[in-house]
Amino acid sequence: MEVLTIKTRREYRFILALLRRGKVSRHDMDGICGAENSPEVKRGLKNKGWPIGCIKIEAMDRDGKITRPGIYFFTKTIDAKTLKMVRNWNDEK
Repeated sequence: MEVLTIKTRREYRFILALLRRGKVSRHDMDGICGAENSPEVKRGLKNKGWPIGCIKIEAMDRDGKITRPGIYFFTKTIDAKTLKMVRNWNDEK
């Protein structure tokens, strides 16, 4: 089984948000993880093996235009060993 890792605070906040909320919009994730480009954080985590998906939903913006914002989610259940690692993670090791 692949060992999943977290290297930065942004990655940690991204993973923690998905664990706590289940699904998070790209817009919200930018603010949560502290990056204006959360897709780049997601891409880095996926490259490390994290099972993160993104679906596009149809929504209407304040001007009545149809948009397709992304929603992040885990594509499979995170195992207990990985959950423990996330709970105990800090970047000062």
